[in-house]
Amino acid sequence: MLTFVKHNMKQSNPLIFRGYNYNAPMAIILMMFKITMAWVSQFIQSVLVEKNYFRRWQIFLHV
Repeated sequence: MLTFVKHNMKQSNPLIFRGYNYNAPMAIILMMFKITMAWVSQFIQSVLVEKNYFRRWQIFLHV
């Protein structure tokens, strides 16, 4: 998706440019959301590893 946007930016089409600028805040919010979700998942995994539940959960997921 990012490569597609970069490709369009190279063409310097004003319509695509305007759309990209309009969607930039949403993209930043999505990026932050993804980062926070990744951090939360890592935190949960570390907690589960400490409590030794994660091993069982991994086995459950693999089945």
